[in-house]
Amino acid sequence: MKTFGLNSNIRVGAKTLHVQTSFHQDSQIISASIFDGGEILDVRELRIDEDILQTQYEQELNQFHEYVISDLELLFSIADKVNQSRDVPSKKNLGLLFLNKGFNHEAIEHFKFVREQTSEKEGCNYELGKAYYNTGDFETALEYLKTAIIELPHYADIHLLVAKSYKELGQYKFTINHLQKAISLNNNYHEAYFTYAIILLESIIDVPKYSRLSDPEERLKESLDYLNQALSISKDYNRLVIESVLELFNEPDKISEVIIHLKQELNSVTKKKKKEIDDSEFYLKFMFAGLDKDNEALDFYINAVEKSLNLHPDFADLYHSLGKAYLVKAWYFISKSSGAFKNALKKNPQFARAQKTLTLVENDSKGFLNLLKTILE
Repeated sequence: MKTFGLNSNIRVGAKTLHVQTSFHQDSQIISASIFDGGEILDVRELRIDEDILQTQYEQELNQFHEYVISDLELLFSIADKVNQSRDVPSKKNLGLLFLNKGFNHEAIEHFKFVREQTSEKEGCNYELGKAYYNTGDFETALEYLKTAIIELPHYADIHLLVAKSYKELGQYKFTINHLQKAISLNNNYHEAYFTYAIILLESIIDVPKYSRLSDPEERLKESLDYLNQALSISKDYNRLVIESVLELFNEPDKISEVIIHLKQELNSVTKKKKKEIDDSEFYLKFMFAGLDKDNEALDFYINAVEKSLNLHPDFADLYHSLGKAYLVKAWYFISKSSGAFKNALKKNPQFARAQKTLTLVENDSKGFLNLLKTILE
């Protein structure tokens, strides 16, 4: 199948980023990879309708490529304004946005600022743990994650990340404890089951003889059980890929190959949850970049979320994001209506009906704006 591609270098802040965008006709997906000095930071994807005309492929590719570039430029422009304001909620949202887009060092900087300005228990410990984990500093990640568990002991995501951090440090005892805790807190947590399966396989290679784990043959069976449990919960995994991997379970010398394939599949499923625009970005654009005036970007966002919902109709967070987008769209039209009434008064200052309508709209819009800021914060 034919593949189209574009490449661009952009200067944002003190960084020079490379954006590589490709359209894969076989999968009908446009993907934009963002690199910083050869290191891949993030991958954005957009699925194209199957009935799109072939002549439109290049147009869709160009549009998405330019969107990703302008999105990155806007991100660092917003960051400059947020840094000047030193507003704590905005700094936290910016940290979340940097974290979601792969700028882990920038995320750490902003989360630490929030931590200094708030009580330690409200100080982004989980987020700092995620950022440090992503940089490969697993010991520091654990320092923050241990505090996060004290704050949120029933949050399964934290226990899963703690387990993964301990695994990277070779401490399987604590790894297994937190995996089991994550599953006990959420017995439908398919990512935890899938991760458990992978880690058991890795332990066969790393610590074949380990007193706190069963023998390798039993671990292989346990891994298969956890994998099947994950598949029974979620339909997001590629069954054809998994079936081909399962055939390798009968060949002990292929465990390393199995691990590689399973990690790739888990990463693919995890990526599916990522949206083209993060909710934190929505808030920051509205507060600092006039998203209400940028109708084209807003329409693109709404379209992207609606497409994601077609693929993942069970993702509650996507409906929540779409609701926020519609509210901002409503604000966009409220702002446009105010402008229209003002223009009417410019043409005819004695137009009493237009003055009355404008007064009502401006009074009510203040309450709506406060509501919108609260919802987006």
